[in-house]
This record gives sequence, structure tokens and C-alpha cells, in this order.
Amino acid sequence: MAERGCGSITLVTHFFPTRPELMRAVVAEMIENYDTELATLEESADASARLRILMRWMLPLAEDEWAAEEGRVVLIAQRDQEPSIGEFFTTMDARIRELLRRHVEPLGARRAGRRDRRPAAGAGQRAGPDSGGAP
Repeated sequence: MAERGCGSITLVTHFFPTRPELMRAVVAEMIENYDTELATLEESADASARLRILMRWMLPLAEDEWAAEEGRVVLIAQRDQEPSIGEFFTTMDARIRELLRRHVEPLGARRAGRRDRRPAAGAGQRAGPDSGGAP
């Protein structure tokens, strides 16, 4: 991180004295960037399209996306040895679940609305001798 920011490790540790604090800041920035990117991709999309966009966005299909995913897989092995890495995965897992819930719930509500508009069983049928109603 110090090399990327054209700074020194001393400068990084000035702002983030511990590894967990650094990891939290990295995760927060990642989530902010993901939210911005996803909002841009989903702009003007309806609920069904938003879910398709999210699913495509989550899948590593390009070469650079595979490289990033391989990095996460390597980190998984260190999850129990380094608490900040475990916290990273816990935070990202919660965020992904929230995104999925936010994208699926509107579809369920829309489907439930369609069920509510359907006629009740037997509604619209003519009463006859077998139905218990007047002929």
C-alpha cells in the first residue's frame, strides 16, 4: 500500500497503527467502490435487470476478475491465522448477502402483488346445484 501511494510504511502506520485498522479501511473503501460501480451499472434498470446485472457483476468472467478471485482464495487459507482477514471475509459475506436480499426482495413483492390480484378460488364461477349456491 505504501508503494502504491508513493509514501512510506511509516506514513501508512501513522494513519493505520494496526493491521486490523488498515484492513477495515481497505474493506470500507472496497465496499464504497463496489456500491458506486454497481449503482452506475444498474442505473435505469428494472428489478429483474438489476438482479441479472448483480449476478453478472459478482461472477469472475474476465481474466483480471479471475486474478482477483484467486487472490481471495489464497486469503481464505489465512482466515483463521489472521483475525483481520477473517473480519474481511465476514464483512464481505454480510455485504453480498445484503445485496442479494435487496435485489431479490422487489421481485418477490412484485410476484406477491400478482397473486393478490388473481381471483380467489371459485370467484367468477357460476353457482350451480353442485356448488352449494343458488342455481
